[in-house]
Amino acid sequence: MGGDQHKKLRTGQRLPGLPAKPWNNFLAKAAQPLPIGRTIAAPHFRSAGIIDILNNTGSTRAQFNIVGLGDPMVTPATNVDEWRNHLTFEGVALVEADHANKFAILLEPLQEGSIGKAVVSGVVQCRMEVTTPVTPKDFAKITTNMSRLQDATSGPARILWIEGNGQSEQWATVRLPETVSAASTFSGALLHHNIDQSINDSTWTTLAFNAEPYDTDSYHDNSTNNSRLTIASGLGLKFNIFGNVLFNGNSTGIRAIRIAIDGGGQIYAKTVPAVVSPNGTTVDFFFGTVSIANHYIELQVLQTSGGALNVITGNNTPQFGIETLD
Repeated sequence: MGGDQHKKLRTGQRLPGLPAKPWNNFLAKAAQPLPIGRTIAAPHFRSAGIIDILNNTGSTRAQFNIVGLGDPMVTPATNVDEWRNHLTFEGVALVEADHANKFAILLEPLQEGSIGKAVVSGVVQCRMEVTTPVTPKDFAKITTNMSRLQDATSGPARILWIEGNGQSEQWATVRLPETVSAASTFSGALLHHNIDQSINDSTWTTLAFNAEPYDTDSYHDNSTNNSRLTIASGLGLKFNIFGNVLFNGNSTGIRAIRIAIDGGGQIYAKTVPAVVSPNGTTVDFFFGTVSIANHYIELQVLQTSGGALNVITGNNTPQFGIETLD
């Protein structure tokens, strides 16, 4: 914009990426007179933890709703003076991968295209989804539900108070941001099977696991679908997958493993030749992966000895594990 940088736009005019209506709303707020005795001696950083939010979520948002933080509404390239003096961000619909640590809680209701106050750092009220109503967790995280946070064993919000009424959704007071878990930020599981499992020749077979040396976040169930490691949303974006399998002694053919996702495609595979050893053939694996939240994975095996062959159990085999990297 040339000339007067504080001039309102006409309907249809745009700043780069910004319609006329929200820009005019922004200027109207900026032009509000100060109380008597106040002067503009410094930029409008009334609180470093409270900022202006332009509601661009696609619908009207209620007080204490959660919005993702998009780009600044004004940048140095569009208007350097306004950028220096006002903290204003676009509020967008929540995407867990993008906004796990970039969100705000609204202090007032906001219609689509309107600007209002929101907390990005500090103490604020909100609605809380309680996954274990009898014993709420100490931390909270976002989901795609913009009306509430969800309790968690670790996360960017610390729960300071919660109603404790046993309901699945409760009022809470939280502190933003909070990045330290009460105990540990580690999340993962290690599975074991204490019974030999027979594997038919030349047939991919899914292994079962009936024991958990550890499981921090309900990745596994020992009885229901016990072949699965299920990765719920909010547990992380990057993971290590690891384990090992020991086949009974036989020197014919190959031994292989693969990691199947959602019972279909594979995200990892490894093949080794059978070895001449009375101790059998071991296939171990360790790899990193991303984008498996809201999916489940299974460990499958293959052998070509010419007949059925056992995957045998021992103190540390077979094992199947997962750990988060973020």
